[in-house]
Amino acid sequence: MRTLRSLVLCHWRSKPSFCELNILNMPELPEVETVVRILNAKIRGAVIRDAWLDWPKMIRDPYNPRHNFLDKRAVANFKKNIKGKKILGLRRVGKNVLFDFAGGWTMLVHQKMTGHFLVGKWAVRKKNVLAISPEQMKTDKWNGYIRAVFYLGDPPNQRSGETGGRMLAFSDLRRFGKMILGPKEVIEELPDIKALGPDALARDLTSKRFGKILRTQNRAIKTALMDPKVIAGVGNIYSDEALWRVGVHPERRANSLASWEHESLHKELRVILREAIKKRGTTVGDFRDPDGMAGDYAKSRRVYGFVGRACERCGELIERKKVNSRSAHYCPCCQKR
Repeated sequence: MRTLRSLVLCHWRSKPSFCELNILNMPELPEVETVVRILNAKIRGAVIRDAWLDWPKMIRDPYNPRHNFLDKRAVANFKKNIKGKKILGLRRVGKNVLFDFAGGWTMLVHQKMTGHFLVGKWAVRKKNVLAISPEQMKTDKWNGYIRAVFYLGDPPNQRSGETGGRMLAFSDLRRFGKMILGPKEVIEELPDIKALGPDALARDLTSKRFGKILRTQNRAIKTALMDPKVIAGVGNIYSDEALWRVGVHPERRANSLASWEHESLHKELRVILREAIKKRGTTVGDFRDPDGMAGDYAKSRRVYGFVGRACERCGELIERKKVNSRSAHYCPCCQKR
């Protein structure tokens, strides 16, 4: 039996290196959709009996969500109001995870750079969180930065910190994630939702509408695709992959694309996003699904993260450059500016 001290030391020694931190990516549409689908299958219908927080700064006031500081009153209200809430279901809005509760309450969670939900069992003893099951929670270091625990079974034992039921945990190495709990009508009026453009997989985002939107964007197509106010859900990985498939340089002006290029980009982007969902997202660094497992779409990449590798289409070496402070991976031969 490993002691508490040995587990803590083991966890400390397994912290990611500087190089590993450089490959962290914010979960995009496929990763968030994967989280929502798995959690719906595992915890829909469960009741939250209690909550433990290691990083209370992640809790935001639903009536003043922009204030990025520790709000003790908001934390107290969150812990009080979350107790006894029955989970009716989860849904994705852009890159946000929304928990809908009985009684007309909703919790919005943005996982940010390194946040991800896990379902398992942990023992919480003051500031120490020990993974009990499943095994993946104990052996994968990316699952070890627990900032919040929601008890879905009986309340935790006051001495051992253990519970007899399932638990939902939130692991977040960088501590950028945020949670906002409030009445459904208040949450749905937050800028996190109201400011979003159409979802990249929305039925009403037709090829015609997609092209019409991009023709209003006099900036790099890479930047336009990644702006959630323009198209919601797309980030670094899938914008690079989609642009490579259609042979469009990431710095080309979005409004310079021909109609057939808009149509092709619309089609390929949605194909890629659906493929990634089927493979439970992309893991090139820290992303893990609620089972604690890495996504499998990384094996299907063609350009993202492949600087210096030969393009499988033409043999030219893949390059990377900054486009409005974001990295873009592309083939200089297939994707001419």
